[in-house]
Amino acid sequence: MSDKEVIIEPVEEEKIDYHLLTVDETKKLLHTDVTTGLTEEEANERLQRVGANELYGSSGTSTLKVFLSNLFNSMNIVLLIAFIVSACVQDWVEAIVLIVVIVTNTGIGFFQEFKSEKTMEALKKMSSPTARVLRNHEVNIIPCRDVVPGDIVYLEEGDVIPADLRLCEAVNLEIDESLLTGESVPATKQINQLEAGENEISVGDRTNCAFKNSLATKGRGIGIVIGTGLKTEVGKIAVMLEKSENKSQSGKTPLQKTMDRMMFLLLGVAVLLAIVVFAVNKFKITSEVLLYAISLAVAILPEGLPAVVTVTMAVGVRHMAKEKAIIRRLAALEALGQVTDVCSDKTGTLTQSKMVVKSCYLGEEDYEVTGVGIIPEGKLLRKAPDSNKKYTDEVPVTEINESQRLHYANMVCALCSTSSLFYEKEESAWKSIGDPTEIALLVFAQKFGYTKEKISEKFEFVMEHPFDAVVKRMTVIYKNKETGQYVILSKGAMESQLGICNNYISKDNQILPIHPDIGKLNKKFMMRFASRGMRVLGLSYAVRDSYSEDTTREQAENDLIYIGVIGMYDPPREESATSVRMCQEAGIIVRMATGDHPATAKAIAAEIGIISKENMNKKNVVMVASDFDNMRPEDLDAMTYLPLVIARCTPQTKVTLIEALHRRHEKFVAMTGDGVNDAPAIKMADIGIAMGKGGSDVTKQASSITLTDDNFASIVSAIASGRRIFTNIGKFTLHLLSGNVSEVVVLVLGLFFKDQNNSVFPMSPAQILYLNMVTSSPIALALGVERAAKDVMHHPPRPLSSSLFSKELILDTMIYGLLMGILSLISYIITIIAENKSDLLTNNISCNDSEGIDEDKCHVGFIARGVAFYTLSLLILIHGFNCRHNRKSGFFTKQKMNRALLFAFLLGLVLILPTAYIPYINDKVFKQTYISWQWALIAFSIIFFIAFSELYKAIKRRVWGLDLALIELQYEDEDDVDSDEDLDDDDGNEIKEVKN
Repeated sequence: MSDKEVIIEPVEEEKIDYHLLTVDETKKLLHTDVTTGLTEEEANERLQRVGANELYGSSGTSTLKVFLSNLFNSMNIVLLIAFIVSACVQDWVEAIVLIVVIVTNTGIGFFQEFKSEKTMEALKKMSSPTARVLRNHEVNIIPCRDVVPGDIVYLEEGDVIPADLRLCEAVNLEIDESLLTGESVPATKQINQLEAGENEISVGDRTNCAFKNSLATKGRGIGIVIGTGLKTEVGKIAVMLEKSENKSQSGKTPLQKTMDRMMFLLLGVAVLLAIVVFAVNKFKITSEVLLYAISLAVAILPEGLPAVVTVTMAVGVRHMAKEKAIIRRLAALEALGQVTDVCSDKTGTLTQSKMVVKSCYLGEEDYEVTGVGIIPEGKLLRKAPDSNKKYTDEVPVTEINESQRLHYANMVCALCSTSSLFYEKEESAWKSIGDPTEIALLVFAQKFGYTKEKISEKFEFVMEHPFDAVVKRMTVIYKNKETGQYVILSKGAMESQLGICNNYISKDNQILPIHPDIGKLNKKFMMRFASRGMRVLGLSYAVRDSYSEDTTREQAENDLIYIGVIGMYDPPREESATSVRMCQEAGIIVRMATGDHPATAKAIAAEIGIISKENMNKKNVVMVASDFDNMRPEDLDAMTYLPLVIARCTPQTKVTLIEALHRRHEKFVAMTGDGVNDAPAIKMADIGIAMGKGGSDVTKQASSITLTDDNFASIVSAIASGRRIFTNIGKFTLHLLSGNVSEVVVLVLGLFFKDQNNSVFPMSPAQILYLNMVTSSPIALALGVERAAKDVMHHPPRPLSSSLFSKELILDTMIYGLLMGILSLISYIITIIAENKSDLLTNNISCNDSEGIDEDKCHVGFIARGVAFYTLSLLILIHGFNCRHNRKSGFFTKQKMNRALLFAFLLGLVLILPTAYIPYINDKVFKQTYISWQWALIAFSIIFFIAFSELYKAIKRRVWGLDLALIELQYEDEDDVDSDEDLDDDDGNEIKEVKN
């Protein structure tokens, strides 16, 4: 047993390239035998040594951890401090409001994040539950977790590969490895040793290996287990995903960081103002003085901001869900506006993940085929006589049936196949089963009426010679029921087909001997199709009077008639080209990282516009992953530009690409994909976008955004929404903070108004909370659903170095806040002087505390408070319209009305009335009373505010111009602005803006 230990130890610890070894070398290294398998004792020993064949990893985020992370963020910490102080002085009204805000903010964030399932659990569920393994001379079915290195695994069509294998037998074996490589076509497997090159051979090119969790789609095979658990290729992805998970958990988006800094800064200002209050009162800390300090803290802190941000994000999530984008993390919304690069997988993301016949060269004639997907509808087009480029001449179906070469081409496509195509009536959709290449051929044949069902009425199946990796072709034999003749139909590699043909069918449907020019012409078209990213197959046929069951394959596949070549590819989605162009117009670079062949990747990238004609032949625009991976970080950083297309990608290649982009200045990266191979890069990217329909569970869980329609175009919509939401955050942040500044101005200057050495409150705590939560918050929410600018995707991404709190926003906050505060305070002073007949303060004693108020003595103070409160409330409501644009007029510009803002404004007007005229509420809660002639004073303040605001914006336009907006993207034409939100009318019926 000690000898075995010496052999097994390197397998566990060292990296061995089994694809470069022969089968015998692999058997010797793993100390196994393909005829007997391992003994149970050997298997148990290795299981103890290497562990179970499972993907261990993070157990996921616990409920408690998610809750605590949402509860103890910077915003809530500040609010919790204010809540504790309020509770200590028994100011229960303020305490209740604060706790409601905290609970709302925490609850929304918690439930939004907790919708995701555990990433590692999704990986585990993908594993095959059982495996057929040879042990003690017998093939046994054992749990997948018990498979160990050295086991001999038997594979059949439909099996999920239980571990990484070095194949020692492969009979027509094809394996779908798209979850690892991204290739839409199953990989054909063989057993021969591969030769080492300068660079490491990628997973997609290891044709003598099979990998855990991939699917055998055809044939059978036997393999030696070379890796289990985290030692498999999919296990390596799990490890990378776990590392990127840990990195991402500690990171915060720019907006989150900005909000953190702002809240702690305001907390510091609140503490400073509290000290000022104590100093003015000579540090006599009475309950009244403490209450005033708390009022200042409440005034400076935007209590409604966390709730408004969260609700705005939640509304954005709802809207984007309608646009087929599911937001799994709220922070991704604001980050979308900073995306500079979108790194996309090809298969299933930019393309349809469905092979389709595009071109064919049959009988010396060149054709194009129309139609998309697996819907058997389309036309066969050939070049018009007067055109050398355009395919405009439609071939009638009657000609297709009458032309021998087209007839037999369709016969090969329809019958030389083990796949099926059918129409599902219940779902009203076409469905397919089998190999994507064969399905493409079936669709091509059915476009012109050649279905297996229809053909079987005249032809009877006789024999099938399945695809063989050595001869590279498949052949079937059918008998014509009417004539008794036998039809031999064959498809495969072009060279393989030409090798078994002595004749070819000409353009005139004549059977002529093959000459060298025929081979050259077909090779020319094969290279043309391949350069356009197509997979090329040759077609041939023969008609014979007799056929014997003793006929060998070599005899059957002899002296056939060559028809031509047919090219098929995975076509781009119809929206991909437009979406790529829109991204480029928005200053976003689209890159493709795919497991496909370089020629295929380059052709698709050129077709959808990722590579322009000018860049087609430039160095490093298209790179192979092996070259890219072997470059040192400093060499990558020294490149003028990173490649737009990387072919033959591994999971590590995509991670390397994102790391290289992150090292470049001002790069904010979004990664899209659907396969397991995309998950680590998606997790590491600033924004991870998964495909919801065709994507794996692992990729969805690793992502920030999941597209339910697997449509790259939805990414453009998501980015536009992200830009709009960030712009709107700037609008309502300006509104809320300027309101807070105005309250602080009133309260701080109010410190200097004293009656018998006691500071007088220009506003009560209840009034301040009302202004922050009732007056400001609905307006802020309405600004959060402001319409998107028409040209929102015609501007470059927002720089990473930019902040929500730009110089202009800070200036606007201070100017508007000071103006509103001073107007409110002036109204307060004028009212006191007028009511007291020139005496500024008399008979206003003890009107601050909630107990022991003498209403007669406090009457003048209550009137003045009411005037200050109503003035500031109405100015804040009016200011909402002002915040729609930072430089354009908020009142005199032709524009579509934000109905949510209008509703919030009217609601604010209505809700002011109870505070002014309903007994008990006005004097006992708000400590104010009704007013009369002072409404004229309030009206003057509103007019003055509007006039000043318009003058201020005009000066900014004159100095800075209209197009240099720092906190919003300006509207080009308000008449064409789209509404991005749905509103409800009074009856609860949904009202939608008609999009132009």
